[in-house]
Amino acid sequence: MTSVFGPLISAVMVEDHVQAVIERWFPSYLYEIERTTGTPVGTLPELRSIVRSSEIEKFPEDQLPCLMIGSPGLTDPPEADGGGYYTATWQLNLGVEIAAGPNRRALELARYYALALRACVIQQQQDPGLLTGVNVVRIDWRDERYDLLDSIDDRTVCIGRVELALTAADVLQRGLGPLDPLIPPQPPSPVAPEWPTAETVVTSVERVALEEDV
Repeated sequence: MTSVFGPLISAVMVEDHVQAVIERWFPSYLYEIERTTGTPVGTLPELRSIVRSSEIEKFPEDQLPCLMIGSPGLTDPPEADGGGYYTATWQLNLGVEIAAGPNRRALELARYYALALRACVIQQQQDPGLLTGVNVVRIDWRDERYDLLDSIDDRTVCIGRVELALTAADVLQRGLGPLDPLIPPQPPSPVAPEWPTAETVVTSVERVALEEDV
């Protein structure tokens, strides 16, 4: 049965979906980049920490390479179809901070890691093995930058930033919701209320005369 609230999708669930794609597929794409650049496969470090924030930022204790996932909000107003189901598009900013040296090696690696990020998310965005509950319509690549830090830092540390737009359907449905509010101190149920199953169906039959062609 379906909850009376209908679908309820938030930015947290959207970030969960993208993070699940990256955790599942990022190593495979990093290995392919190593192959195409002549780097011994398996030598580039995999992601060691993941940070979720509305901005591309991390704490000093987060280990590098560090993946940062940030969603500042929607890109456009949500739209509803004839059934009242809303479709919305979230902006998602992905960043990887990496340290390496010398001779601006960090800048080079940040660009490789950004490539691995966008490639795995774009190509595996609708992986059937992901059970995140988000009905992803599409994920688009919007922008990519490597200048979040001062150029003097490129010698040892750099951030590759990828901007995506994730469009999800069925994020909310107009016209649903419970008929009565739950007012404290009434204890909440651990199970969401559901619409009851119809036990009786009433139908009416009306005879309509058909006109015969002459």
